[in-house]
Amino acid sequence: MTGVVGCLDAPPPSTPTPTPTPSTPTPTPPTTPTPTPVPPPSPPLGPPTGCPQASDPIPSAAALEQRFADEIAPLLLRDDGGCLHCHAPSSGRRFVIRADLASTFTRTWADGLWALEGDDTVLGRLVHDDELRRMPQGGAWWSDADINAVRAFVCEVARAEETPRVCDGELDPGAPVIARLTRDEYNRTIRDLLKTTSSPADAFPPDERAFGFDTSGAVQTTTLLHVERWFDAARAVIDEALAVPRRYDLRIEAEQVQVVSYFGANTGHPVDDPGYQGLMYIYDPAWVSSGTLPFEAGRYRITARAMGCLDDHWDPERRCQAPTEQSPVVMRIAAGTEPLQDFSLTGELQTYATEVTLVDGATDIRVGLLTSLRFMYLDSFLVEGPLDGPAVDPAVRDGIVVCDLEAEGIECARTIFAHFGRKAWRRPLGDDELDRLEVLVVDNVTDGASLEEAVKLGLVAVLLSPHFLYRVELDTGADAHPVTPHELAARLSYFLWRTMPDDELAALADDGSLQEADVLAAQVERMLVDVRAQTFVESMAMQWLAGDDVLTARPVGPRISPELAQSMRTELALVFTELIESEADFRTLLDADFTYVDEALAVHYGLPPDGIAGPSRISLAGSNRLGLLTMGAPLVTNASENRGSIILRGKWVLERLLCEPPAGPPGDVPVLSEPEPGQTIRQALEAHRAHPACAGCHAKMDPIGFALEHYDQTGRYRDVDEHGLAIDSSGTLPDGSSFGDALELAALLRDDPAFDVCVARHLVAYGLGHDPDQLDVCGVEALAEGLRAGNYSFRSLIRSFSTSRLFTHRRARPEQAP
Repeated sequence: MTGVVGCLDAPPPSTPTPTPTPSTPTPTPPTTPTPTPVPPPSPPLGPPTGCPQASDPIPSAAALEQRFADEIAPLLLRDDGGCLHCHAPSSGRRFVIRADLASTFTRTWADGLWALEGDDTVLGRLVHDDELRRMPQGGAWWSDADINAVRAFVCEVARAEETPRVCDGELDPGAPVIARLTRDEYNRTIRDLLKTTSSPADAFPPDERAFGFDTSGAVQTTTLLHVERWFDAARAVIDEALAVPRRYDLRIEAEQVQVVSYFGANTGHPVDDPGYQGLMYIYDPAWVSSGTLPFEAGRYRITARAMGCLDDHWDPERRCQAPTEQSPVVMRIAAGTEPLQDFSLTGELQTYATEVTLVDGATDIRVGLLTSLRFMYLDSFLVEGPLDGPAVDPAVRDGIVVCDLEAEGIECARTIFAHFGRKAWRRPLGDDELDRLEVLVVDNVTDGASLEEAVKLGLVAVLLSPHFLYRVELDTGADAHPVTPHELAARLSYFLWRTMPDDELAALADDGSLQEADVLAAQVERMLVDVRAQTFVESMAMQWLAGDDVLTARPVGPRISPELAQSMRTELALVFTELIESEADFRTLLDADFTYVDEALAVHYGLPPDGIAGPSRISLAGSNRLGLLTMGAPLVTNASENRGSIILRGKWVLERLLCEPPAGPPGDVPVLSEPEPGQTIRQALEAHRAHPACAGCHAKMDPIGFALEHYDQTGRYRDVDEHGLAIDSSGTLPDGSSFGDALELAALLRDDPAFDVCVARHLVAYGLGHDPDQLDVCGVEALAEGLRAGNYSFRSLIRSFSTSRLFTHRRARPEQAP
């Protein structure tokens, strides 16, 4: 832990000893004014020389966490304001305390507790400078006991950090934060649950990311807009799933006619004549209407079955006198007041049809007699559509309404909720949960809703529950414990497929066998070879390695088309996929002598485009490209509008490939200025790095950025920079390793053990939504060792992680324990 090492057991401040004054002043000779030197950064606090020697065992992370919660946090968050009174994040002070983490300390989270500046932490510096006795300003509520407690705690933390950890015990799985479904996960889950092709989550607020991933529960907020969009989405997808069908198949029989208008009066009525029973008798101009209906936009077909007569037939012995060309009987089909088509009727019942395109809104479909002193007999008319609307699969409704709702009533509703809820909540529902849904149905029916409408509301409630929107894991104690079989199934399915467990995985969770090691391993293998495992690449790899970021990077636009940016993303995805599926040495990602390009990307890279149609695998032998560092996605993502950024590219490699993120710049460091005429950006950075506060981080970042300087902001190779000056891509890393260009740097990174560990850290951070700094060091090291032992197969790493204690167990936070 950087910085928490100031454990000097200094005595209370005493009266300062005055400095002796010389009896005879010594004259000061005049001097030439010199520039004021830049003050060096505050030195590290150094080893805890003031800490007492301790013979007790090194405290565990859990023990330190509990001690912090019990002894230290109450001092920082006192009722009278504590440190937060002056050192809240909004205070603008040099040192601030983050209240959201002040009660959840662990050894590996310490740097997250205190806002850092240089090598200082607020807690360590207070102890070192004995500032505790002077806090708060103008007050003195820090007692000797308080100060001694803080000092003792800091010393224990430092001792735990300074002592190499022996990985000979059980791995600490940590306490993941409850994760909300991301937009992608919501869409995929809804599609699998309701067999829809819609993407309702596209309307949700964008997902926040931490450590590069959208799976981190620590940054997943819930806003009022989320709630509104969740409600809209749930209503829409349930309405779609339960449509019967999702189009009008409305048949109006003669005896069901709602309106017959004749000179403003309702005069039509069924005919009782033996030869015309069941027909609607319409005399003179009159309309039969379907009644006002809320039509959706689309194309509809209206069909009427009717006949016309020249005289009426109240006398059963008389037959219809058929219309003639000279004496027609004309029927009109209309939509509201808009005529659609007129038909000349015959003396026999026949079917007449027309089509119309309607817009969203309410209207009625009408069938009427136009000719005066004539008669029309109507059997029925039918409204069908929208004909061009999406087809509705009856199996979707049947998969939800699994019983006869009309015949079985509320018992069927309860059965529906149990069946649907089991899938949506990824576990069986308890009786109390089913009771609450049943009450919801009963209350709505009592208020006048139909049983089906009430069930719909219950299904919407299922989709609005935290048990659907979040992957809830309930803790049984503060100690590490296995997650339940259903929680394990959800972890696995969202890790590899980004969606709910399928039927096979759910069945193994139901009978508990998923927790058996051989069963779990077999399921991991089954899921890895399933086509849905491609979503792992599309999500984890693209977020980790800038595949998604390139689509929105600043140079995309005038210099790079969206189509070319998409080609760069595809290139990275296909290379990553090949390395996983072939179980090749994953370090090849850094120095692969092949890639996947389409014709446009080949031309952009300066590679031969001959014979390239779609994305094709080509050799990079003899080219100026090799592996990830020279791919367009990370190069474009980490560039400014006018040039490639040495700092951004170096920082990206440190963060994403070595897990050694540089600290943020000190507040008093001048902004990097543009190079002078004739000066390269490398020379400008070397001058900037001369500032003492900048040297440490830039010594790591800049050489990496120099190696990539041959690639401009669009990823094209060049020999001179934007000012026509020759590019020097050589560099030396802090450990003394030197390289000449990006290709040689890739070889150094490939052999760096930090890359192996960083790969494992990112995999765990993505799979569990962990802050990488909260991960069990030994657990990550064990996964990295497994990666090496498995010939660096990334798929082997996935297998190891998915069956490890890190994945199958969890630990509750102290405040969550019963």
